[in-house]
Amino acid sequence: MARAKAWWWCFGVAVLLAVPTPSWAQAEQVPIDDFIAAQQVGPPTTWTPWVDPATNQWVYFDAFGTFNQRYSLDLGTSFDGRVTIRPLADGRAQVSVVLHTRNGLCWGYRGEPVAANLVFGNRPAVVQGGATPALGDAVTRVEFTMPSPDAPLPDFFEIGTEDYPLESMAAVVNCDGEFRAASGYPDGTRAKARTTQTGLYDTGRKVDCAVEDCFPAEKVEFWPVGK
Repeated sequence: MARAKAWWWCFGVAVLLAVPTPSWAQAEQVPIDDFIAAQQVGPPTTWTPWVDPATNQWVYFDAFGTFNQRYSLDLGTSFDGRVTIRPLADGRAQVSVVLHTRNGLCWGYRGEPVAANLVFGNRPAVVQGGATPALGDAVTRVEFTMPSPDAPLPDFFEIGTEDYPLESMAAVVNCDGEFRAASGYPDGTRAKARTTQTGLYDTGRKVDCAVEDCFPAEKVEFWPVGK
């Protein structure tokens, strides 16, 4: 079972990395650090969690390192990837971001994401207090439009607004950590967490994602090591 899960992780990452950014005329490559630098570290904004509506399981992953910075966790979170910006005929620009995050903080819930339902890892404030962190690797892909090729790269929570309409978003996240008692396993049991997510927004027709499910694929899993 563990071997099958590892295979699906490798396959999911390969798919996200292999999806080609079109060979756009006049496209500009921008360092991934420019996108990371645009992300707000302080509250109220944070990296949004991934959820599996079929099981009501949630995984939080610090894809941009903002929790690591805010809580001074020194987890060795690092990034690589690419940002491609293509000018459009109407003066706007189409942007493709592929981000590979390593050693990102990870934690998860079963049911409403409150402390009593924590089943995996530890929240940032608890890690800051000395608790063992769960860490993960992820590939995140985001495609959106911005007002012009020289417009500032947005904070993640600006993507999806009028100025930065979202086209698609996908992620594969794989984490190593420990179960908490709410999981049904003894607290401290070695465990893994994984999610695969695919969101499609620009489908050629007007879609209200508050009403329709814009994510045709969204799965969150937790399991003990060796199972």
